[in-house]
Amino acid sequence: MAGRGRERRAWGRAATRCLSDGDARLRAPAERWELETETLHYDADTGHAWSTTPATLRQPPQRMSGERFDAWLHDNRARLTDNVRGHHPPETSEESSP
Repeated sequence: MAGRGRERRAWGRAATRCLSDGDARLRAPAERWELETETLHYDADTGHAWSTTPATLRQPPQRMSGERFDAWLHDNRARLTDNVRGHHPPETSEESSP
């Protein structure tokens, strides 16, 4: 998790939690996606990352945005909710050739 704004972290005995506040980004290079949002929470114990601020998920050449984002990293699941919009360009003939 990376943030370019102010960042607050809270570490506890039983849980490891992080809050990135201000231009937060979550990257998954192996899956080629990146999430951008204003505020991003992360709980390392559960592998849950979430944002309650508008978020944009990019996996070139497609992108999607919504009002809320959740990812369960241990389960390889992600979800955008509320007013979700996306763009997926049509496949070119070059991309569809074997």
